[in-house]
Amino acid sequence: MMQAFSEDAYRNKLGLKNPKEVGLAEEIVDALGKMDRALLPAAAGHPMADYIAKGNEAVPELCAMLSKDDLRTTYDAMDALAHIFVYAKATDETILHIRTFLDADDLMLSTLTAKVLAIGNDEPFLHEQLSRLADEDPGLVATAARLLGLGRYKPSVPVLRALVSPDRIFESRDVIWALGEIGDAAALETLNYALGSAFRTVDCLIAMGKIGKVTSIPKIMPMIETGLVEQRDAAYRALAMILAPQDNRNLVQGIEELVTGLPMLIRGQLQELGEDLSASTRFHMLLCLARLGQKLDSGEFRTYLGMQLKKEQMTGVQAFFAGR
Repeated sequence: MMQAFSEDAYRNKLGLKNPKEVGLAEEIVDALGKMDRALLPAAAGHPMADYIAKGNEAVPELCAMLSKDDLRTTYDAMDALAHIFVYAKATDETILHIRTFLDADDLMLSTLTAKVLAIGNDEPFLHEQLSRLADEDPGLVATAARLLGLGRYKPSVPVLRALVSPDRIFESRDVIWALGEIGDAAALETLNYALGSAFRTVDCLIAMGKIGKVTSIPKIMPMIETGLVEQRDAAYRALAMILAPQDNRNLVQGIEELVTGLPMLIRGQLQELGEDLSASTRFHMLLCLARLGQKLDSGEFRTYLGMQLKKEQMTGVQAFFAGR
């Protein structure tokens, strides 16, 4: 059975990193889907899913499928390579072969090639993207930032930080996204300033969550307490990501204000705001409570999730949050 969401979505959006966590999350997705198929439509299958499952073993076969004469197959094979290189290192030989498609006349092929080279950590290619951050074309800068983020290219962080500015409004969304993907704590000073200036608040919150430092929690609290709907949702997503690593949870347990005051705030908002909170926000609030060591009974789950789940569905849902 195919997963409802990609590994990237589970790791970076929900902060779930082991198979048991993902499996329990799938139970929740299944329960939601049975309630309303429009809420969670079935995931589309990848035509090269079998190759992706093989990982590095399938790289030679996929490379052999790349041809400028058979674009449909080449698109699928190139995209499959991108999936594999997220978790497996690309060899120099493979990178050299893929690079031959970068100057293709077909825009889709050249775009997919650039994505694979970035994810595959092609050093010369990423260095070229770094130089493009100085271009006057906002679109070119945004594209370069996106590729640097895909490659998690740490040398680009100082330049990316300098581009977080209202003067670069178009590029800033991709620049902030890249800083979050790279995950360098050096970017937090810039993100904190932008957040305090109400610039790209949602983007900044998610990036701070991805970087995952406990020191960011006080910075995101104002958005949890009084933020707009989308800001509060992003703030809780960020908090859930920060609390995902066990080391961070251990640190939080030593901060009385967080271990007692924060759960009280979350429970209070769940009770007071109720239906005004989206399903996404409620989910992440419960995830935060679980990661703060809080336990909830089935009645609280039903109330806080705002869903009429069946008894057998609640078992999986409770188990999921209890292990967070």
